[in-house]
Amino acid sequence: MGIDALEVSQVRADPRISEPESKRFSMAYSRRTRRLVLWLFISACILGALTFLAWGYYGEDRFQVKGYFLTIHVDCAGDQPVVFACSASFRREQSQALANNIDQYSFTRIKKSRPWGNNMDEMLSDPFDGQPVKMETRYYFGTSLFGRTVSWSQSNFMTVYAEWADGRKLCKVVEIPDARASHEVRVQLP
Repeated sequence: MGIDALEVSQVRADPRISEPESKRFSMAYSRRTRRLVLWLFISACILGALTFLAWGYYGEDRFQVKGYFLTIHVDCAGDQPVVFACSASFRREQSQALANNIDQYSFTRIKKSRPWGNNMDEMLSDPFDGQPVKMETRYYFGTSLFGRTVSWSQSNFMTVYAEWADGRKLCKVVEIPDARASHEVRVQLP
């Protein structure tokens, strides 16, 4: 039995208080209770609506993977290479490790794994004719309930491999531009 209930029973038991005063006190108490319950209900509704709106605006509802074609323009100071290949990666360390192990890693595996075409994030042009080449690469993004992009990632670096007719080989790391701004990159070969 709570204190409020005890006070109400004491008030009703007090003979000095007339019956109408007791009823008024009881009605005021229930009116106060109704207001408190109504206030709590409205507060809970507002809090729930604000939570839903915040989750809809900031929360990640869908995660998608899409691809685009990155156009690679190859500029050569001297003669054109006969083989040109590239492989995209998310981190510079991955691309640099691939560039450092040029003898152990063969870009011909791209051709062996998919003889009918290039893999996503990898491209081989053998023989290379000097024209711009296209590599299909992917990006990942998450959207909120209201369609706002809340997360974005893409391949940021690519390892470029070039081989000339006289046996020279070159491997270097090139930064890929943000796909939301540009779908082209220029590679300068010595």
